[in-house]
Amino acid sequence: MGIFGGRTVARLRAKATTEHQRFEAAVRANDLAEALRHSELLEKTITELTEREPGEAFHRFQLAGVQYNRATVLDALGRGDEAVAAAQSAVRTYAAFDPTTGDPAAVARQLREMRADGIAAEILIRNAADAAARLARLLAKYEGKARDDAPLDTYEQLREHGDDTTQADVDRIAAQQAAAEAHLRKPPLGTQARPRPAGRPRTSPQLKANQRALDQLERQASHDPVARVANQPAIARLHYDAAALHNNIGNGPQAVESARAAEFLYTDLDPTHGDPSRVEATVQRFRREHPESVREFEELIGNAANARSQLAWMLACHHGRSEAATVERLATNAIRTYERLILVSRQYGPDDLRLVSDQVTQAYALLRR
Repeated sequence: MGIFGGRTVARLRAKATTEHQRFEAAVRANDLAEALRHSELLEKTITELTEREPGEAFHRFQLAGVQYNRATVLDALGRGDEAVAAAQSAVRTYAAFDPTTGDPAAVARQLREMRADGIAAEILIRNAADAAARLARLLAKYEGKARDDAPLDTYEQLREHGDDTTQADVDRIAAQQAAAEAHLRKPPLGTQARPRPAGRPRTSPQLKANQRALDQLERQASHDPVARVANQPAIARLHYDAAALHNNIGNGPQAVESARAAEFLYTDLDPTHGDPSRVEATVQRFRREHPESVREFEELIGNAANARSQLAWMLACHHGRSEAATVERLATNAIRTYERLILVSRQYGPDDLRLVSDQVTQAYALLRR
């Protein structure tokens, strides 16, 4: 590469960084049209970088991330065909990096073999599974089609054999799978569904099991103050899960009620009490005083922010514009909390912020319908 070629590459790299920053700013501002424009410019820039430096694999890896993020924005805009196409491109691009080729049974072996070479195999496998889960949901939602891959099985293997995959990661993929399954039980978007008459809330085996566990813990808590304190995290999690389960089978009011309960309980557990400005100092102080328990402490903050993001989405979905002010307050708080948390956290990172931003973006899109 000559001197002028080197300057071109440097310019393109700088442009890619700028477009990525503008994309993220547009998402935070809920300007989906602008986010989509910068996503397209970013893909064009990285594609040109790939052509000029074909041996640089990182460019292709970046390209997959751009395609993955654009699918989220297109989905929020209701542009189903384009969202599916972007998600399919992300799956194809990430698959080229996946050492397991999508086979959950190969996860443990690949982690052992590739870790010795200093390769971040877990990240490569996880990104491919994420993209597959996203595509499965979009195909079910817009085309009524199912996929036969198993990203949830892959994540369970990563949790068991990897270093960085948590139960929260597995739960997130499980929620994507549940959403895909729920979409498959309905006519795909674009077809005319017959309205269902009002009646008793529907149920499912998962929801019944959730309710039994919740009833048992709440009975214990009602008779024993110590049990009430000890069981609060588990009760909050059951309400959080119940919100998703109710939503997946069409129980809108119950989904909102469960999301409200989860948000209340998790915020009560949150040492910052939902104040993003207190995150950094609170985590740093705890780390100095209790270094062995930092992970659990950070989860109290992250779980509460997740609950606010979920409640914002549920309100936008089932109450619409009448709850616009509350949705904006909850959504803004969740994003600001994660923006502060990832600066000091040892377990949360940009991917976690992106997931919350995705949910907030979808909530804002629902308000405009």
